[in-house]
Amino acid sequence: MKQEYFPGFTFTQPNYSGDESTDSPIRENFEIRPILVEMDYLSGRLVETLSLDDLLRDDDMFQDQDISLEEDQPVRSVTEILPDFKRTLREVGQDIRYRFTMRNRELLLVPREELKPKTEEEAQRLVEKYGEYMREGSGGGCTYLKRGKYRLRVAMDDGGVLAKSTAVELAAHEFGHSLSRFLESVTFEELKAFAFASLCQQFYNGESYYMKARTDLHPDRPHDVARHYLGELLRSGVPEGAILSHLVGRRLGRFGSADYLKFI
Repeated sequence: MKQEYFPGFTFTQPNYSGDESTDSPIRENFEIRPILVEMDYLSGRLVETLSLDDLLRDDDMFQDQDISLEEDQPVRSVTEILPDFKRTLREVGQDIRYRFTMRNRELLLVPREELKPKTEEEAQRLVEKYGEYMREGSGGGCTYLKRGKYRLRVAMDDGGVLAKSTAVELAAHEFGHSLSRFLESVTFEELKAFAFASLCQQFYNGESYYMKARTDLHPDRPHDVARHYLGELLRSGVPEGAILSHLVGRRLGRFGSADYLKFI
């Protein structure tokens, strides 16, 4: 079957080496496959979610940056991260020669309870898209409202605070979803969001830890597979701008949609 995304590049599946009984609560027989992401343009229904546990469960990810959640500046409101986030968007845009702004986008820091499924029907919808691990809720969400507007939500921890660098990264992830219509493949839609988060990390933290090979990513979790795919592309020399241009299907500054082929 023809590879829909990144033809000419061969992806592998994550080689998971963790304890499935504790680290990977997945739905049995879950199959990674293109799934149509349902969108309700009038109601503004949640259309994408990111597991905060997935983002934070790598104990080594902060070591290369010499920061930790305990040492990082805690934030309690969006006003504490919005200036940094806007500056990061501006610097990213200057680098790839494409303007990224918060126009038509609303960023909110919300209690994590707000991003938990409110009904069994909603929980089952998340399970069908991602797997059983999403039943307990998420760490962020991107909602299409109407007329090209998006609501980006980042979940706070149970104490109502969040490390500033984590808040900026989660905001970048949700921003990445808003760069284009949602892709039919849940995995590659997540890859699009992770690629933008990785790009923002380079300018906010000085480097991206998404390039690092990991053994705690599970082949039955779309978020994990997306992170694994992104790492493979980055380690092969394909820059985030080329990845994003290909996935959004249009030129982004100095990168065209087929430019990833120049790097492989």
